[in-house]
Amino acid sequence: MCQSLQLYWTKKEDARAAIRLAVKKELRGKVPFSELDNLLKEVIEQAEGQYKDWPLEA
Repeated sequence: MCQSLQLYWTKKEDARAAIRLAVKKELRGKVPFSELDNLLKEVIEQAEGQYKDWPLEA
């Protein structure tokens, strides 16, 4: 999934969509479909919070 990350990925909708797709593929069959959207939203929010300054910190 690291190859999906781009500069300022939190501001680029296409990068966020690629990350959502990768997470969705990983979770498919592991969580109920009805919970998938909520989990995707939570994962994106957590990633944005954790990596909001990436790559500025590198």
